[in-house]
Amino acid sequence: MTSNRVHRLSDLAIMIALDYLLTPIFRIEGMVFMSSVMNVIAGTFMIPLYAVAMAFIVVIMQILTQPGVASVAPLAIIG
Repeated sequence: MTSNRVHRLSDLAIMIALDYLLTPIFRIEGMVFMSSVMNVIAGTFMIPLYAVAMAFIVVIMQILTQPGVASVAPLAIIG
């Protein structure tokens, strides 16, 4: 039981890191953000609770660390 939970949490940490790092790199105006793609992937491969947690953790990290994202914070949380 605990090894399965550790595996899920490590998958969650990897998905959070990928989402946080790839979103600014693959940002194309007029196209979907990489964060939305990662949210769909997380919703497909993980349970919904972990996918929602991943989305909120990444949004909070982006709001706190990236300049320019704070101006569209409500849109980032909704997405």
